[in-house]
Amino acid sequence: MEMLTMLKSLRKVNEEVETQRALLKAFQRIDPEEIDALVTTRRKEIGPAFFEYVSMRVDFLHADEKNRDVLITLATKIASICDALDKAAEDMESAEEAGQTLQKLLSVGSLEEADKMIDDLAASGGLNPALLLTAAKAYNSVKESQYVEEEVKDVMAHLYFKMKETSGRQQPVEVRILKYILSMEDPLERKEQLSAAFTPGAPLETQHEDYLCTTPERLLMTIQTVLSAFDSQKSNRVGMTGEAATLMSPAVIERMREVELDIEKDYM
Repeated sequence: MEMLTMLKSLRKVNEEVETQRALLKAFQRIDPEEIDALVTTRRKEIGPAFFEYVSMRVDFLHADEKNRDVLITLATKIASICDALDKAAEDMESAEEAGQTLQKLLSVGSLEEADKMIDDLAASGGLNPALLLTAAKAYNSVKESQYVEEEVKDVMAHLYFKMKETSGRQQPVEVRILKYILSMEDPLERKEQLSAAFTPGAPLETQHEDYLCTTPERLLMTIQTVLSAFDSQKSNRVGMTGEAATLMSPAVIERMREVELDIEKDYM
C-alpha cells in the first residue's frame, strides 16, 4: 500500500515537472518580442511551481554560465510581465478603459488613422500598461486562431507592434540612449556614440531617427543601477521588474560594463 502511494506521488511529481518543462519550452521557442503576448494568454499557468522549476534548471546549469544567464534573463522578463499584468488586472477600471480603447482602434477607417490615434494616446498618457497588455492578449489570440482572417491578423499585429514601438519612445532618455549604444558590437562605434550622446543639444525625434543627449553622470547612474539589479538578480534568480529587465542579456551586460569603464575613464 505504501509502495502504491509512493508511486502515485512520484507520478504526480513527474507530471508536474513535465507541465512546467513544456511551459518553459513554449517561451524558449517564440520570438523574444512576443513573450509578453504569450504571458498574457498563459498567465494562469505561470505560478510558483513554474519559477521553482526554472530555479531547478538554473542550478542544473551551474557549470554552463552562458545558458544559465540566458535562462535567468528569460525568467526575469516573464516575472516582470506577470507583475505588470497582475497590477493592471487589479485596476478593473483601467482594464475596461483599455478594452474600449482597443475597440476604437480596431474600428477606425485606416491604419494611418489608427497610428495617429496611438500617437495621440502616447502624448496624453493613455498608452498605459493596461492597454499594452490588452493589445498583447488580443494579438496572441488572433495570431493563433485558424478562424480569424489573415487581414485581421495583419491589422492586429500592426497595432500591437506600433504600440510597443511608441511606448518605447516614452522610456527615460538615458534608457533609450543606453539601449541604442549597447546594440553596437564594435567598441569604437560605441565610443563614438557616447561622444555624440554627451554633446549638448535640443532633443529631436523624427519618424525614423531620434537625436537625444544626456550627461555622463546621468548615463553612468543608469548603468550602475542596472548592473546592481543584475548582480542582485543572479543571487535571487528571478523577481526583478521594470525597465532593467529589458537590459539583462548576458552579452549586453558585458558590453554595459565596458561602457561603464569608458565613461569613467574618458568623462569623469
